[in-house]
Amino acid sequence: MKTPEHFKGSIGEVVKIKLINTDKIIGKLESFDGKIIKILEDDGEFVEISLEDIDKARTYYKW
Repeated sequence: MKTPEHFKGSIGEVVKIKLINTDKIIGKLESFDGKIIKILEDDGEFVEISLEDIDKARTYYKW
């Protein structure tokens, strides 16, 4: 996912986000307002991430 349209189209899907600081976050993409994405992690915690902090993002399938 690279453009805002990709993030909007992936709302409701599980995503894997790699941040610039090398942290990785996996969870359900709950919302996107154009600058901030909101992820629901497996432990029930919400994480808000700025698009500027994202190095890579993709949909993620758990096997």
